[in-house]
Amino acid sequence: MSKNIFFDLDGTLLNMDVKEFLRIYYEEIEKKAKKEGIENISEVVDSGIRAMYQNDGSVTNKKAFFDDQNTYHLEGFFIDFYLNEFLKTKEACSASLSIYNSLMNLKEKGYRLFLLTNPIFPQIATYERIRWAGLYPGLFEHITTYENSHFTKPNKEYFLEVINKFSLNKEEILMVGNDALEDLVIEELGIKAFIRTDT
Repeated sequence: MSKNIFFDLDGTLLNMDVKEFLRIYYEEIEKKAKKEGIENISEVVDSGIRAMYQNDGSVTNKKAFFDDQNTYHLEGFFIDFYLNEFLKTKEACSASLSIYNSLMNLKEKGYRLFLLTNPIFPQIATYERIRWAGLYPGLFEHITTYENSHFTKPNKEYFLEVINKFSLNKEEILMVGNDALEDLVIEELGIKAFIRTDT
């Protein structure tokens, strides 16, 4: 029996037009960087993301991102971006009342809910997207972010990190996602998965 349910966020709990989300994201961060005299910000972001995907688990994804090009001097810039300009990406997202009702029902029945969104964003950006889905962070026992994770999807170690942290039984876990590559890889660990295909 699945007592623990792992949920993906983008495209699963949060309806998202990924292409539009990325368009707004890069447009806004480039405008902000230009205003502040910061060059090549898109290259910094893309290289940092690659570094997180290549993380061998020796550091957090946050450290992998900023270590990549020694960009710690830009941490304040990114924090301010995620608190402000990033909010415009909400235009590419929408919530679902049926998803909210389903999660509340599961919570009331005693299921443990975990949010396993690919941890390439900081907590502030992840929590904001949770709210855009009409949900709230307190629904989940654990939420993966780049501050608390050492791997990314589709690396199986990403899932094992959460499983081991909470001493979970693999036979009591169900993964709910929307990406066959990033989410179905968990089946290689002997864990059942359900893919949402209506987005």
